[in-house]
Amino acid sequence: MPSNVAPIESAVRNLPVGRAALPANLYAASDRLNAMSRGHILRMDENGFMQVYCHPNEVAHAATLDRLLSAGAVIERVDETGMLVQVSGPVSKVAETADLDQVGHISLPNYGRTNIGSPQTQGDSRGPLVVPDGAGCRLAGIVSWNIE
Repeated sequence: MPSNVAPIESAVRNLPVGRAALPANLYAASDRLNAMSRGHILRMDENGFMQVYCHPNEVAHAATLDRLLSAGAVIERVDETGMLVQVSGPVSKVAETADLDQVGHISLPNYGRTNIGSPQTQGDSRGPLVVPDGAGCRLAGIVSWNIE
């Protein structure tokens, strides 16, 4: 299991008997999870649902998606290659999801962070996004303001 998901599974496994796998209980039980939440690396709703990326062993077909659903996952998005599936589900099912035969591994999403900036892009907001097209360059869009 990837290093950023292992502490989640460990915290769930080590919760005292009778404690539900809800954010308040997990954050109280694990300083690392608390720090991951404060750093916007981990997002968990009040019901203990969190988002993860599932990296299937092969292109995600209907059978793979059905297997994820049966493990309690809610499929939010499948990328165009079929090799990345964004799901949310109970934090208590992270290990079960990772152990599915169809899943190579799972990881946490890479969430955008606000106001961390970069000197190379500062001031580019609302400017043109230009990309090469073989015969020069073309306008592809507008640089966003920020991720809120």
